[in-house]
Amino acid sequence: MLLSHNSSGQNLVLNNSLDQFIVCPSFGQFGPTWINNWSKPTIASSDYYNYNCPAISPTKQQPKSGEGYAGIICYNFGTEYREYITGELSIPLTAGKSYEVEYHVSLNDGYIQAIHEVDAYLSTAAPGPFSNALHIPVIPQITNQTGALDDTSAWVAIKGVFVATGGEQFITIGNFNDDNNTTISQPGSVGSFGAYYFIDEVS
Repeated sequence: MLLSHNSSGQNLVLNNSLDQFIVCPSFGQFGPTWINNWSKPTIASSDYYNYNCPAISPTKQQPKSGEGYAGIICYNFGTEYREYITGELSIPLTAGKSYEVEYHVSLNDGYIQAIHEVDAYLSTAAPGPFSNALHIPVIPQITNQTGALDDTSAWVAIKGVFVATGGEQFITIGNFNDDNNTTISQPGSVGSFGAYYFIDEVS
């Protein structure tokens, strides 16, 4: 997250490439017990991958940078289920100032569906914790404008600019729409139904 008129381009997202961890988690364990400055807002099992953790080493997809990234299910075929990741900012945002947000996603090639809505919500407090794994009904400030996120090899940048209301200090990434308002396509034919995305380099 960058102050849009700040030529120095200071990134306010702590551990923005998800490389720093406290202790290697097991698969499906994601939160401040294991990973610096990142948590999950629901009971869903968001995932973490890092080359320094043999049990959760990155998959076929290489990190955008560094050695780690996150993985979340953004659409589950048949029954609504959502995973999210929440990152912490180094300072609260200033009311009335414009900030540029950017993060990178790549579709897990083990899943055959893709969606448009992998968006970002900025908030003064970390959302949740919610005792379910349904969509979080908030309106994200940053929305994907690039169409179907169906690339399984490249990292696709999602970015946008918003004006802070003041005090925002957390960024949450995922699909905030219910199934009826999620744009779904099926680019693959071999793998699991649903859309699972890797997330890296949040700024």
